[in-house]
Amino acid sequence: IIETKEDTIGELNWLGQIKAEKWMFRQTFIDESVYHYLSLPFDCRVADICVNIPAERWVYGTDWLIREYDGAIRAEKGPLKGAWTHLSPDSVLRKGVAYLIGVSEDVVLEFSAISETHKEIPVSVKSYPATLPVNAGWNFVPTGLWTSFNGNAVLSNGELLNYVYLSNDHMRTFTAYEVSEVTLAPFAGFFVQIPEDITEINFEQEVKLSAPKFLASQESGKVKITLQHTDLGSDATTLIIDDAETTDYRINHDLHKMTDSEGRRPQIYSLGADTKLAYNALPTLAAKDVMLGCTVSQNGI
Repeated sequence: IIETKEDTIGELNWLGQIKAEKWMFRQTFIDESVYHYLSLPFDCRVADICVNIPAERWVYGTDWLIREYDGAIRAEKGPLKGAWTHLSPDSVLRKGVAYLIGVSEDVVLEFSAISETHKEIPVSVKSYPATLPVNAGWNFVPTGLWTSFNGNAVLSNGELLNYVYLSNDHMRTFTAYEVSEVTLAPFAGFFVQIPEDITEINFEQEVKLSAPKFLASQESGKVKITLQHTDLGSDATTLIIDDAETTDYRINHDLHKMTDSEGRRPQIYSLGADTKLAYNALPTLAAKDVMLGCTVSQNGI
């Protein structure tokens, strides 16, 4: 819920900027066993966050905590090392950035604005170079919009962002999707892998490009393989077949598979480019012989 501290809601200028110093974002967090998404349409000091419980039950670092994803750690140390960092209590939550928040009990939080906001909030990203391309460019971002999004995600070089990783269960497991397949919620977070030299994503709500996401050649196509388990749900991996592709790992063409080490969901992936892949873009000849792998933690049909 977004409210105002006073009777006026602020001034809107011709650039679409809203002076939001009087605005307040109120959100209820239930279930202390998981982390929750947190993304704001304005800047807010962590120290200014108000809560509906006594101070002795609300000690930062003990009773609640805010985390931010650092793609530089992933780029340097790989996927097995934790890349989530803890914000200090004197930090500022920045608009257009996605965080995680953990709480020790059910609470209602109020976030007060210290900056202006916009109808569409820019989403900045970093390419985080790495020795292995599979570890480069990972960002945890929101859409920067106030409403649900279904449209084109355009990178700062004009190309479309092809893939997103969405959480199935409060950041425990993840599923990869093509951007065109999903509706993204406002003020939530999701993983993307960004190519080199990209600095921003523009989530275009109104415009839908008709051009294909992948360059079509004489022989091109898509093969999606789904693994279904009666109790644990389903998972899928996809081959993108096009003679313009290569067998190397190419960011925004291929996509690394985020696997579930605790076996909460079935996992299926293709093997290629020295990693497990959720999306594997290959030329026709290489696509004729692709190894698949799967992991299922219990018996089922």
